[in-house]
Formats: sequence, C-alpha cells, structure tokens
Amino acid sequence: MESNILPYRFFFAFPDAMGIKSIPYFEILYFIASSNYATIHLKNGNTILLSKPLSWIEERLPAKIFLRIHQSYLINLNYLNEYNRLERMVKIVNGMQIPVSVRQTSVLRKALLTPEFV
Repeated sequence: MESNILPYRFFFAFPDAMGIKSIPYFEILYFIASSNYATIHLKNGNTILLSKPLSWIEERLPAKIFLRIHQSYLINLNYLNEYNRLERMVKIVNGMQIPVSVRQTSVLRKALLTPEFV
C-alpha cells in the first residue's frame, strides 16, 4: 500500500483567523520580527503578518534552508546573493540588504561554505 504523505514537509504552515495556511518554502524570501509578530516577505513581493514570534517560526523550519542571522531576521539561504563580512550584511535576490549579528557571522559562514551544514 502506497502512502501519499511526503516524508518531508516542503511548506511552512501557520494558523490564521480562518484556520491554517501554508506557503511553500521556495516562495519565502525572509521573515522579519517586530515584538511578538513577524512578517513573511514572499518572492512575489507580497507580505503576510503573523501573530507569532520569530522563535516560534524558527522552530518549525528546516535549518538547512532557513537561518536566523539576526535577532530580527530569518532568511531563506536559497535566495542569498552575497555576504559582505566587513559590513556584516547579506543581500538577497530582491536587492534587500539584511544585517548579520556579530554572533551569527560564523554560523552564516559555516552554512554557506559547508555542504552538509545542519
């Protein structure tokens, strides 16, 4: 008997006022925190406001794809174009520049340079 359930999730699911929504990982550029809320920035330019803190979101995403590079930012590594270590900034595909915290610089370098990063 074959199962139709995928062995891994390829989407981020979250509660909203109407129930539960899901967004494929490849549609998400980054998340930005604001107190106990977070905004999802999508590839198509749209944004979605969540009433969840970034820590809640981070726990539900695969570390091989998404990385918390700053207290306020969680990025999709697939959309990172460049990392400037002197300015401690990353640039993603839409041109947005996002700061990297001092503590996360080594984690980011490891994620970018190590194929088996977990």
